[in-house]
Amino acid sequence: VVTRAKFLASMSHEIRTPLNGVIGFSELCAQEELSANAAAYVSQIQRSSKLLLNVVNEVLDFSKLEAGAVEVSLKSMNLKDTIDNIVATLGPMVSENNVKLGVNIDHGVAIYVVTDPVRCSQILINLLSNAIKFSKNGAVYLNVQQKSGRLEFTVQDTGIGIAQNSIQSLFDPYHQVLS
Repeated sequence: VVTRAKFLASMSHEIRTPLNGVIGFSELCAQEELSANAAAYVSQIQRSSKLLLNVVNEVLDFSKLEAGAVEVSLKSMNLKDTIDNIVATLGPMVSENNVKLGVNIDHGVAIYVVTDPVRCSQILINLLSNAIKFSKNGAVYLNVQQKSGRLEFTVQDTGIGIAQNSIQSLFDPYHQVLS
């Protein structure tokens, strides 16, 4: 496990360097005066390269997790601002899938919470993006409430759902549930 984790970490770092170059140069291109088509292409390059960077970062995080080297960094986080940023990030995906995305934060939830902001955002983005992807022309709702001093996030959607016999394998490594 440690050898595989080291390999994944090494490959993630090797891929990240040229990918950051692509992101940087696409941002420079976006600042130029471009035709409408070229601007649309550059915008797509930016979105795609950032999504790919997220995948690379997730592989790196997974390799750290396997190696037992995940570091949790607890900090104060403005929950509403974080969720607003996540919703904005997922905006193109919401539009592309014609999904209504709703957020409900109970009144009893504190504005600032202590958590690992990066991990919290990652988890919410993963949950919501999966719900959006499988809820074409439907709706996805994020609900946040405080229970016994802890935050509880629930995601409800109108998507295809998960077959009962697949639920057991949801958390198996390298396994993807198809429906």
